[in-house]
Amino acid sequence: GRGTGRSVRIIVVDSRSGGIEKGVDTAIVTDLLTLAWEQAFDVAILVSSDSDLVPGVERLQQRGPKVINGTWREHGHHLAKASWGSFDLDGIVAELREADSAAT
Repeated sequence: GRGTGRSVRIIVVDSRSGGIEKGVDTAIVTDLLTLAWEQAFDVAILVSSDSDLVPGVERLQQRGPKVINGTWREHGHHLAKASWGSFDLDGIVAELREADSAAT
């Protein structure tokens, strides 16, 4: 937030639209571990269903920071289980679509 020395970093990867670019999962884990090392965050919200992220999330949480996973109802159960907390994106996306339709 402003004035706190903390920052928000948003990385958008849409794995449902044709696959994740090679190395993106490694880059995400590297960023999470680097920012944790710098004590730049206490809680990360990771929107993904990629089970390749599980070892990085587990290691990160051993060091203190927590991960909250946003995932799709039918995917990503391993990552959600490894995370400190999780939430379902399906309902949120449906609400956003409804709001967008109502606005137009």
